Amino acid sequence: MTGVRYRPGLFSRMRISPASGREIAMVPNRKVDAERFAHDFSHLIRTGSLPS
Repeated sequence: MTGVRYRPGLFSRMRISPASGREIAMVPNRKVDAERFAHDFSHLIRTGSLPS
């Protein structure tokens, strides 16, 4: 993964950019989940591991 974008709104959307291929769009069920996913994926990209 090379990036994660989160756009809050009526429908919270996330876009994940893999190193190769097309972006992956996700629509989590709740805004809280979208914020958590964006934070965890950003941490994974920077450190190579998920936060504990």
